[in-house]
Amino acid sequence: MNASQMAQQIKHELELATWPEAGGSVVFGTRGVLIVTDLPGEKELPQVTPFALVVMAGGTNDPDDPNLIEQTITVLAVSDVAGDPDGEGALLGGAQSVLGKSANRGVFELSGRVRAAVTNLTGADGAKLLLQGTSTGATAPLGAGRHRAVDESSFLGWVTAAPSYPHPVKVTTGANWTYTGGTAAARGHCSGVYNFLHYAVGYKAGGTPAASYHDFDGIAGTSTTEALTITAIGGNTYSLVAVFGRSVNHIEGSSNPAQPGTFYST
Repeated sequence: MNASQMAQQIKHELELATWPEAGGSVVFGTRGVLIVTDLPGEKELPQVTPFALVVMAGGTNDPDDPNLIEQTITVLAVSDVAGDPDGEGALLGGAQSVLGKSANRGVFELSGRVRAAVTNLTGADGAKLLLQGTSTGATAPLGAGRHRAVDESSFLGWVTAAPSYPHPVKVTTGANWTYTGGTAAARGHCSGVYNFLHYAVGYKAGGTPAASYHDFDGIAGTSTTEALTITAIGGNTYSLVAVFGRSVNHIEGSSNPAQPGTFYST
């Protein structure tokens, strides 16, 4: 992943983060996470708390491989709690009428969900981040009986200069083509990426496999799940790719084509 992909993947993970209680709802949701390069002014901040800011700090090129960049990412979790005259609630949380919700949560509670979501990234996602440090700033009064608090988590990871897309790791075949993807994690290996569209099995006439998604002569089948089966036709060479983008009309990229036994055969 490059820096842009990394930022969007972190945002995706934070948007999906939920509270650990039974039936817990999302922590921030799709409107509660912003990607920024500098701290926005008060007027640009979301008006509803809690929210998170993904701050993409500077990166440093690896002297031995200019395509690799050491990237620092900071995630700020912001909260304020009503009925909090001294600021303790903004840190530790206040009274909750319904468990498993974000209302009246303190930043110490939020920071745990942030770190769990971001460190949940693995190399299989195309992203791997290490927690470098944490800090919590002083609470700031927002008027009578209300304070805001900010918790900061800093992460370090390696990104690429150019965009990259994770490839399927398990490819199997029988009488029909069958693909079984995934890792030990509950979610799919490629389907956990923020802009995953679907898996696609394509074919190339003859015995030479396609060099890329755009090199296919045709698509034999697609699926958004981790199981995809098609009936192969003699005279073609089939490969599988993971396709990424905003929509089927706006494909941003795809993994390298995988053939049976290329990565992991069962």
